[in-house]
Amino acid sequence: MPVKIPPGFLQQKRHSSKPKLPGALRSPDGLYIQHIQMYSVRVHQWEVTLMKTTTVRIDDTILERVDNLARTLSRSRSWVINQAIDRFLDYEEWFVKEVEDGLAEVEKGEIATHEEIEAKFRKWGVNAG
Repeated sequence: MPVKIPPGFLQQKRHSSKPKLPGALRSPDGLYIQHIQMYSVRVHQWEVTLMKTTTVRIDDTILERVDNLARTLSRSRSWVINQAIDRFLDYEEWFVKEVEDGLAEVEKGEIATHEEIEAKFRKWGVNAG
């Protein structure tokens, strides 16, 4: 989740200056960004998103697909993996909520009878019996 950069978090240095802290990275506009241990930092219009680093085991063929897609999209491997995980979680969270909502309807007795379902299918010209 984006957060506002606290004062002093980033040191603005131009191309001619060198970073005071070891391991600082220079962006294309000459802004130096100090690396934060255990986190990656994305800077976009004075907002940062902190991302924890983790390790996962990935099948070679899947990783090859990720790398191929990253090259095709001109994106990093990390970006492709984050997008895939985000989309997977969005779907799974939606699915779990729908199942929970459906079970709650069953518990309340808010379900269609067999006859009601057959009548609906007959309306569409389908024999469901």
